[in-house]
Amino acid sequence: MATYRWNGAAATGAFATAKNGQFSNASATTLPGPNDLAIVTNAAVPISGTGKVQVMNFSGTNKLLRHVSANYGAPVNEHLTLLPGAILNPASLQISLNFSVNPATTTSAKVSVGEKSQVVLSESNAPDSYGIQIANAAGSQGTLEVQGKQAVVSGNNAPMSVDQNGKGLLTITDGAFVSVGNGDPLIFPWGLMIGNHAGSNGTEKVVKAALRVHGQTIVGRKSSGTLDIGESGLVVTDDLAIGWVPTPGVGAVTVDGHDARLIVMKALEVQHMGQGSLKVSGHGLVSAGIGIIVNGAVTFADGIIETMALGVNSGATLSGSGTVIASAGFRIDGGTVTAQPQLKLIGGIDNAGTIVVAAHSALQCYGAISDTGAIKLGPASVTSLEAVESGQTITFGGNPARLVLHSPGAFEGVIDGFAHTNEIELDAHATTYQFTSPTLTLRDVNNQIVAQLQMLGTFGPNAFQLTPGNVSVIKLL
Repeated sequence: MATYRWNGAAATGAFATAKNGQFSNASATTLPGPNDLAIVTNAAVPISGTGKVQVMNFSGTNKLLRHVSANYGAPVNEHLTLLPGAILNPASLQISLNFSVNPATTTSAKVSVGEKSQVVLSESNAPDSYGIQIANAAGSQGTLEVQGKQAVVSGNNAPMSVDQNGKGLLTITDGAFVSVGNGDPLIFPWGLMIGNHAGSNGTEKVVKAALRVHGQTIVGRKSSGTLDIGESGLVVTDDLAIGWVPTPGVGAVTVDGHDARLIVMKALEVQHMGQGSLKVSGHGLVSAGIGIIVNGAVTFADGIIETMALGVNSGATLSGSGTVIASAGFRIDGGTVTAQPQLKLIGGIDNAGTIVVAAHSALQCYGAISDTGAIKLGPASVTSLEAVESGQTITFGGNPARLVLHSPGAFEGVIDGFAHTNEIELDAHATTYQFTSPTLTLRDVNNQIVAQLQMLGTFGPNAFQLTPGNVSVIKLL
């Protein structure tokens, strides 16, 4: 393999002009070919024309204007910019690589893929490696910036590591598109890694742009990883796990802003064995086709989550304001769900944990609640429930608080802590009541039972005040 140093000395910019490069410290008389190494260092002009080599190494500051291919790879030591119309077609792309033939003079490297330019990986990437590696050298900083309409990075179904061994940053903005993947999961398990090796640090930002991962995405494998999806950002991945290994895998995913969307085709796991968190805010949307497992923290601020099944396991939390849809139901298995200030849960709830309605907050549950668990109502809160099984205890924890029962005849839970200024509303026309501790029986005008409420506490037979109507209201005298 011959080594050429391309510097644009002929000032034409054409890669196919031999005099633009050097071979053996003299002006080249032949062109570098598919078995050669081309080192481009601070080229005087943008590289135009076409060319194909085995390895193309970029150091210093360079610009690419046309189509260049590299059979093996394209390590970038410093700064490479793809101008409109440029196409870089390597088998692999390494940003900030300690390339021994041409050592880097800095620990920071960047590739900028601008409007109407593309990086397209060829099909010859090694099967057990990442096609795109950012911050490859230990302790280095690497950035891949994909910005503008028709700015594309296509990994050709090869995987990407945002921070292989250093501090890595991937930004996808303003109409750009990036696609990576995992062509053979039996050989290589992941499509995208953010927060890869111990000591590294990875961040990915998608705003007004799109990312497609064919395979599993890991955020926070053995280090700190962050995925931020902003306004009009779209990320689609087959599977997603946040916080992979116990120490020091820390992952954080944020979906924030109008039309910010995270689409997981199969399963989303918030905290695998490490530390993981998911934040959905500013009308952002998260959708998972099969289900969501929460072992860490999920927080809302006007966000939406939609999935088939959602589980909140022991020690995990789901809290905030927004809408959560689980068509096949929720399983709160020792975890805690908190409404603050307004949370809507759509789907049946198997509550073997705790549901909290914070002070001055509202919770709406559309679906039956089963199992043995607790629902705690804070001061000045409103809680709306449908059918409730006997294993559930609803506790009034402050004044005033209101409990709304949309299916009072199907309410079998226990009510505790009911006090003055608290209210229970029934979606039924009750006209009379009878209290025989602990059962409060309410009947309609035809003397038919509309609800039987189990009331814990010390109450006299005439302690309650019933206000009849299409919505009947129960208070203490």
